[in-house]
Amino acid sequence: MNKSEIVCDTTILLYLGRMSHIDLLPALFEPIVVPQTVMLELDAERLLRPDTINPRTLDWVASVEVTSSEMSALPPNHLGGSERSG
Repeated sequence: MNKSEIVCDTTILLYLGRMSHIDLLPALFEPIVVPQTVMLELDAERLLRPDTINPRTLDWVASVEVTSSEMSALPPNHLGGSERSG
């Protein structure tokens, strides 16, 4: 099976982690990219819920930095920073 690339936002990582199904991502996608803003949102969530997933501990996650110029080039919307970078 050919796997497609995925850029994950906070929601997919948060809920797959909470349901203990985070292993679905590498089974279905490759590579799996997580923007730094998503990492930071999950860091903040871990302050409230320590069981929140930490993508830095997953060897199949590639972390990327999304620049402000890349963010500015996106069409205007009502999404948060991590959703826009994903």
